Amino acid sequence: MEAYLAKLGIYTIGGLARFPAEALIRRFGVVGRILHQCANGVDYSPVDPHSLDRVKSVGHQITLPRDYYSFEEIEVVLLKLSELVARRARLGNYLGRTVSISLKDAEFNWVGRSHTLPYYTDTAADIYAAARQLLHRCWSPGRPVRLVGVSLAGLVPSAARQEDLFGRVEKQARLDRACDRLKNRYGERVIHRAASLTQAGVLYARG
Repeated sequence: MEAYLAKLGIYTIGGLARFPAEALIRRFGVVGRILHQCANGVDYSPVDPHSLDRVKSVGHQITLPRDYYSFEEIEVVLLKLSELVARRARLGNYLGRTVSISLKDAEFNWVGRSHTLPYYTDTAADIYAAARQLLHRCWSPGRPVRLVGVSLAGLVPSAARQEDLFGRVEKQARLDRACDRLKNRYGERVIHRAASLTQAGVLYARG
């Protein structure tokens, strides 16, 4: 939709709000009317005061500062996004099973894929492993990437966590909680992986 609006010279919400509604309707049908109304703050849907009580997924995405070509670079971004998604899940006291990734190149070609784990999780390692698998499955080596997204869906309360026989889950949970306490007290940048300091690092990488 971003690409189609750009062809009409629309790059901001203000530009969309000022664009003739009739022209949008002719071009996009009922979607054009909805876009114009939303840009002007008009929404006739009923208000649900409990809508935020039913979170369906948590996710994060980032537009990269340049095209990333190698899987090694893209995996650095996936790892950081997996950490952010896992932290959001823990902050909301959620576990999830379905990991999704979204990838977009500089020509706005978009690919999205999902994988459902056999267990619920809120750890970055589990989310990253699934995201990395999806990357290698759906994206061609050497194809440039400009946007990367990761999300976790199928959420349930964290009380539903099942412990494993050898204590791996509990050990990882203790480590995650320790990192969360540090970030809660000193900020998100107090601790991060060494991969974030490479040239492929994003978000809290350098400086």
